[in-house]
Amino acid sequence: MKLLSDMLKWNVFIVLSIIICTCSSDNIGDYEDPAVCRLVQNGSEIEKIEVGKDRQTVLLTLYASSSWSLTCDAKWCKLSNKFGEATVDNPRTISITVDENTTSDIRNATVILSTAQMQKQLVISQSNHILAPNAEWETASEAVKNMRVGWCLGNTLDCSGLWLDKYTAKATDYEIGWGQPVTTGEMIQMMKEAGFNAIRVPVTWYPHLDDNGKIMDNWMDRVQEVVDYVVSRDMYCVLNMHHDGGTGDETGDGRGWLFADWTNYSTISAQYKSIWNQIAERFKDYNHLLVFESYNELLDENNYWNIPKTTDGYKAQAALAQDFVDVVRSTGGNNRYRCLCINTYSACPLEETINNFSLPNDIIQDRLMVQVHCYDPYEFSLVIGEDSKQDFNEVDKADLDATMAHLNKRFVSQGIPLIIGETGSDASKPMAARVNHAGYTIGAAAKYGIVCFRWMDLLDRKNLVWKEPEILKIIMDNAPSK
Repeated sequence: MKLLSDMLKWNVFIVLSIIICTCSSDNIGDYEDPAVCRLVQNGSEIEKIEVGKDRQTVLLTLYASSSWSLTCDAKWCKLSNKFGEATVDNPRTISITVDENTTSDIRNATVILSTAQMQKQLVISQSNHILAPNAEWETASEAVKNMRVGWCLGNTLDCSGLWLDKYTAKATDYEIGWGQPVTTGEMIQMMKEAGFNAIRVPVTWYPHLDDNGKIMDNWMDRVQEVVDYVVSRDMYCVLNMHHDGGTGDETGDGRGWLFADWTNYSTISAQYKSIWNQIAERFKDYNHLLVFESYNELLDENNYWNIPKTTDGYKAQAALAQDFVDVVRSTGGNNRYRCLCINTYSACPLEETINNFSLPNDIIQDRLMVQVHCYDPYEFSLVIGEDSKQDFNEVDKADLDATMAHLNKRFVSQGIPLIIGETGSDASKPMAARVNHAGYTIGAAAKYGIVCFRWMDLLDRKNLVWKEPEILKIIMDNAPSK
């Protein structure tokens, strides 16, 4: 009996062992880790996605056994959802949209899916934009012809002053500091629909430098946003350095640092090149629609307009112009081919001034244009009060014709394209005279293929209505044909 009893015990033990092992074996294949955290595409969990340079959207399925969050380290990569509840029984479809890669570099973004228990990482690699060779870039003459007629986004990103520096560091506070509203894409769209094909964007940079001379990120980002408003609408954007060379008011407020000062050229040049290097690096992958302008109305250290106090002013202006070309070209990318605009001393169109101007040397041919400003007759265009002029007559027309003729002789006829970066008249003058002046100035320039930019009036930017439609119409009627 004892032997039988022992045998039965062993049989039971063996059977139970087999059952247990069998059950364990079956469960190994079906077992699912309770901590689920994964991104799936086409039925497979993924750790990397490669996409092309164009803007596109990728769809993924997200599984998580608990509340989850999703982050990405690149602004050009946008997530449809950033957090949610457990999704094991009801998987969540998410989309990841990548912007077009207009740069010459392959770029990567890291997406991280996190739960309380674990993290998973997904790398998105986007191919680069193949840069156009030199032969595909338009010359400066072609660019000026295609600009046709322009407008200046004045008293906006060029705003400066100690009172602003003291009370704010917010980019858009500077933008509205001189009475204009924050710039929007709708404003630029109105200019395009009216017939303008180029926007000059004046920018003052020095209030937005940190202690190491670096342009603050919030300011650079805002400038880029405004540039994008323009070029995304297939319009030319002329981006400059504006009141860095400001003369300031009678108290000195607003006086800049950039002057045609040969005595202090080395110090000025170092900061000038540093700022332009940063601007050029940020925008080096933009296409031909972006044109850089060297400086605005560059004066000598004595604030002499039109003609410097000594010829050292011309010498310093020429040296800074060469610095500008050299530093932009050195950043590579599309900046190697980009059209650049060089202003004369104080942007003056007088014969003595332009005869003392020479183009900088360049490593590439036919990419430089010249800029002057024309507020002739001065007493009509800019002077108010007792000494102002209220009419625009035949003598004024003859003077304008002479100005355009000598600009043509010095530049255009020599194969050097020219733009008039600012022109206009004070709103206090009679409207009929202002209309006559605007139309004649545009037409006189157009005879020689010179493109004019209107300084900031015409549009009520706060209410988005045309406040001077008569001037707008005469400008378009007299601008060069498309």
